Amino acid sequence: MNQEAIAAGFYEPDALPGNQYPRVQILTIEQLLNGDQPDYPRFAAPQTFRRAPRRKRQQGVQQSLDA
Repeated sequence: MNQEAIAAGFYEPDALPGNQYPRVQILTIEQLLNGDQPDYPRFAAPQTFRRAPRRKRQQGVQQSLDA
């Protein structure tokens, strides 16, 4: 399993050039309970997350709950 995770390679975010993060990481419950965390870009630029488009509210139309 670890060999397959290593074979997945690394990810280099556009906002943080030169920083590489493993694409697949395997942590045991023991490691998590000891405080280990997956390695990922924690300080990425705000452009990493896009806002969802707003939906326009339809006036006077109530949608039913029937499937």
